[in-house]
Amino acid sequence: MFGCPTGRAPGRCWPAAVLAFSISGLAAFSAVAQSAPSGGGAIFTARPDALFYARVYRNPSGVLSSLSHDHVIRAGAFTVSIRFDASAPGRCSATLRIPVKSLMVDEPSMRQRVGLSTPLDASDRKTVRQHMLAEDQLDAEHHPEIQVSLAGCVETTTRGSYLADVSLTIRGKTARRERAALITLAGSQLGTRGSLRLSHAAFGIRPYSAWLGSVGNAEPIDFVWALQADQVAQSPPKP
Repeated sequence: MFGCPTGRAPGRCWPAAVLAFSISGLAAFSAVAQSAPSGGGAIFTARPDALFYARVYRNPSGVLSSLSHDHVIRAGAFTVSIRFDASAPGRCSATLRIPVKSLMVDEPSMRQRVGLSTPLDASDRKTVRQHMLAEDQLDAEHHPEIQVSLAGCVETTTRGSYLADVSLTIRGKTARRERAALITLAGSQLGTRGSLRLSHAAFGIRPYSAWLGSVGNAEPIDFVWALQADQVAQSPPKP
């Protein structure tokens, strides 16, 4: 998904990456979960430890694949909105909007958080970010937002537990998976979590490769998320 500074040693490239969107400790963040408009319902606000990340794997067939290592990308700002009414779960909806240009590359704290011990200097991070936003990768100029949407909740056999369909839009292309997200409602707390495997091709992106294919990315991308929200108010019934 991401490029490498021209002329860099293969071990400093992007043949494997962890793409993580974490709101922990961020100021530029808005997260509100609200009940569906029919009838009454609860209004929730998301906790500050919500997390969304994706992992891009290195291509193990590359001659120099053993020299590669993971990278981590954080969203510096995004918004979350959730609408849910337990009396009408099929009308549920949740949307995470991430400005592509808010993505931050390999901050030391984020690398430590995901277990990457080797730091990258500021120059490397800047160059890699430029390649990441380029037209042949995320194409930030023409596709400035990444969006994750949940809809169509169906109650499971466990009371207060629902499965929702997930749509992920990157570079203007949307990949959908049915019942890939779990939503739980327990008293004044609402949560959603899930994971799914997609591909570069689903978003019109060719897996990155360099050095005549000696390093590069594999096709699969794993996305994982977890969010908890607390009730802060009760919305009035619709007149």
